Amino acid sequence: MDQPLTQDEDHRIWCPNLKGEFATASANEDIRSKETKVIWHKVLWRAHIHPSTTANAWKLMRNCATTQEKLQRIGVQLVPRCEICKKGVENLNHLLWHCPFARGNCGNGFQVSSDSESASPV
Repeated sequence: MDQPLTQDEDHRIWCPNLKGEFATASANEDIRSKETKVIWHKVLWRAHIHPSTTANAWKLMRNCATTQEKLQRIGVQLVPRCEICKKGVENLNHLLWHCPFARGNCGNGFQVSSDSESASPV
């Protein structure tokens, strides 16, 4: 029973690649989560916008930017205080709408409703 079924050597076959060979690009494509594109996809992902700016805007729009409040929720021990103004809890709502630094530098191009955390252009 120690005899192999054939005399040929075993070899690996990478199914996501048509040639059966492993490639980093095909692995990356295989593990990437596929989601439907959002309405603002074409506005944000453009050649003339720097990729880091686009990535940051995407994180903000998808509510997946790392804040101290989120880090504390997953168990990181820290005080979730805004490092800019030292007053509010550092979350996206504070950083974008309520932090005095953001309000002073970004102007008042949006009107924020206090009963719902939505913004509408002025």
